[in-house]
Amino acid sequence: MAVRILALAGSIISTCFNKRLLHLSIEAAREEGAEVTFVDLLETRFPHFSFDDEEKSGLPDVAVELKTHLKTHHGLLVAAPEFNGSFCTTLKSAIDWCHRPDSQKRAELGDFQGKVGAILSASKWDHSGFRGLDHLRTVLASVGVTLIPDTVSMPHAREAFTPEWETKDPYYGEEARKTARALVQACRKFQAT
Repeated sequence: MAVRILALAGSIISTCFNKRLLHLSIEAAREEGAEVTFVDLLETRFPHFSFDDEEKSGLPDVAVELKTHLKTHHGLLVAAPEFNGSFCTTLKSAIDWCHRPDSQKRAELGDFQGKVGAILSASKWDHSGFRGLDHLRTVLASVGVTLIPDTVSMPHAREAFTPEWETKDPYYGEEARKTARALVQACRKFQAT
């Protein structure tokens, strides 16, 4: 069975360094033989999570759609820019909504449990997004995702790409590709157990 990877762009900016870094990883995952589904959270417009809204209206359609993807994919590849020392609220809302039970009242962790994940970030600052990745790592682990140790954290992203969106320093492009390959291999190992 082919490995299926769900690639999430956890950003709210149309021209985003993190999306470009994610696409380098997606290319490598496909070259490694994985099927990859790309979801841009900028386009989905997840509402902020609210227990009151959930009780009143149930899950929003965007959450139902993303949960459907989660149920049919083995791995998560998440690009998350850093905002004020953490990751953006759009990504947090997506995780919060998608860990909730669906209409059949399935266990809350069901759609994340057993997934293998990899995370990456690009930042225009020196710290390269690692503070946001620390928070994201904690949140994903709390909902049942097993994260591989490989990760990408690119500093000075504003100067890191050419106008054609290639990485000027081949190190970061290769790190993005290496992380994706490691994720696909880890998913295969999980499938085999």
